[in-house]
Amino acid sequence: MEKVDATPDGDIILLVSNKLELRVSSTVLRLASPVFKAMLGPHYAEGNSLQAASAGSPKTIPLPGDDPEGMKVLCLVLHHQARAIPDPLALEVSHSFAEMADKYGCAEAVSYAAASWFADIDIKECEHPMAVIDAAYLLDDAKTFAKLTGALIKKEMPVMRKGSRVSADEFQAAMIKTQIAVNQSFAVEIEEVVSSIAAYLGHHSEYDEDHDAEDGEPNERPSTCGYHKHTVRLYLCALASAALWPKELRPDIVTKLVASIEGFLIPEDRSVVCCKADYCDIGVEQEFKAGVEKLKEQASALFAGVCLDCFKNGGKPKGECRVKHVGLRICKVEVKPPKKKGKTN
Repeated sequence: MEKVDATPDGDIILLVSNKLELRVSSTVLRLASPVFKAMLGPHYAEGNSLQAASAGSPKTIPLPGDDPEGMKVLCLVLHHQARAIPDPLALEVSHSFAEMADKYGCAEAVSYAAASWFADIDIKECEHPMAVIDAAYLLDDAKTFAKLTGALIKKEMPVMRKGSRVSADEFQAAMIKTQIAVNQSFAVEIEEVVSSIAAYLGHHSEYDEDHDAEDGEPNERPSTCGYHKHTVRLYLCALASAALWPKELRPDIVTKLVASIEGFLIPEDRSVVCCKADYCDIGVEQEFKAGVEKLKEQASALFAGVCLDCFKNGGKPKGECRVKHVGLRICKVEVKPPKKKGKTN
């Protein structure tokens, strides 16, 4: 039988599934775990037996249903014995550790240690990603849960782990809703880009500098020359070629949509130039460039994981969520109307 001292002066020996003797401090367990606080209190047999317990005469408490490896790591973390914990921690052990932390209600007490382990995991390369996501769920780690599910948005739906605490149907529904929300977010930005330049198509552009207005005819100058209509059409064709606009061409898969945005190049046509007249509004190039840059920044900074707080609450927000997200909470979005370009007199 394996024997481990989480603390050499512990007053309790946890007998885990008859495979591990784990020496611990009852004080530490009470402080970290409400379950152990109750178990080791005066209302339970385990607590009554501790009245005569001491470092010199520790009392044994059997835990027949617990996993030895997971319980060992849990107690080593609670007793600040980081050097005694294997590095890296095996995936199965880390999941078992999460199960024990959840069972004894001490996820918050081990959150810093768990976060450091999660930080070293590349979910895209992980052989069993759902084991990691399930561990984050058990440890109530909202940031890690969002990060890991966000990475999976760009992969195929993983195989659910047998015995997982995360419902397969609910998780798949949450992932689909998250993808929809991401696509909606990009759709709004793309429509804003198109709207900002489409207004130039409606501008009068047939102006003759030698034209003298007749009586009763408004002596108006156009706001743009023909170059701008040509440029707008050029930009719209480029968006269509990249399958970004109109929406019927846009891919539903987030990976493909992000790739199209990141690979988009602003076209140029040197064969047509602006007249550069003082009345000519030359904002179309600047507006389109600014819109595309904003779209690319959104694509590169995409963080679209599932919100754990909403997920645990049946897909509905309950108070303020711990992470900013576009996941289960799909807000109503409105596309801004095209900017109106006034004529210059």
